[in-house]
Amino acid sequence: MQQTTWVLPGQLYMVATPIGNLADMGARAQAVLLQVDVVAAEDTRHTGQLLSALGIRKPMISVHDHNERARSQEVVKRLQAGESVAYVSDAGTPAISDPGALLVQAVAAEGIKVVSVPGASAVLTAIAASGLDVRAGFCFLGFLPTTQKAKLAWQSELAQSHRVSVFFEAPHRIMDTLAWLAEVFPQRQLVLAKELTKLHERFVRGTTTEVLALMQAHKDWQRGEFVLLLAPAEKKDDVDEQTLSLMQVLQPLLVDLPLSQAVKLTCAITGQKKKQVYDLALQWQQKNQ
Repeated sequence: MQQTTWVLPGQLYMVATPIGNLADMGARAQAVLLQVDVVAAEDTRHTGQLLSALGIRKPMISVHDHNERARSQEVVKRLQAGESVAYVSDAGTPAISDPGALLVQAVAAEGIKVVSVPGASAVLTAIAASGLDVRAGFCFLGFLPTTQKAKLAWQSELAQSHRVSVFFEAPHRIMDTLAWLAEVFPQRQLVLAKELTKLHERFVRGTTTEVLALMQAHKDWQRGEFVLLLAPAEKKDDVDEQTLSLMQVLQPLLVDLPLSQAVKLTCAITGQKKKQVYDLALQWQQKNQ
């Protein structure tokens, strides 16, 4: 591995690392980490453990969500001085719900070459074993938002999507999210993937209602890291397009305004009759009380 030169001076290498199983560390990725001058990491302690397990010792700098913009300039200066730098996030491929994008922007803006070193990705690992057909494409949505207004926007997006929707969820929120999905899309097919590539890896498949019931019945399944894959709606479950368009305007207003004011503004924006909008608003309010 050391006989081949994988690294050139003054280049940034975005290196994917294992999401759980160290044996998934690619030979090229390992060689790059061995040959670069500096490793930039989302968490230097976490990456230090990875490098130690690989038998690699390198100087490290931290580049995380809270300092990425400022540290990117430091990395640029190092690259301009001829140093080679590898960037790794805590697990998986950098810049996918992890830091890295701002760093790449800053480096590319200076005309410096950025090299992607592929490897593990929780999104692709989950899709491959999900059994869901993504030949028509899929949509990766990151983490489910925490605010009600943002969740309503997601609900509209998921209701319209004709592709598999993939997103992450944290262990302390997984049951609330499953309950929400079972409420708004009770018959939609769902695949829950937990602890991918790790000892307790598990896939739970069924409708959103069935997956929720299984998770409620197995408390020990509620720990770990989760990827959720939501199938697109079948034609019989499709939402009427006009109603959906109205709700896209109406729902965010109902979150922040009294019902009568939200209805009035929606009518003004969409040109729809008051009764239709008012009935939709009442249905939404009763459902979300």
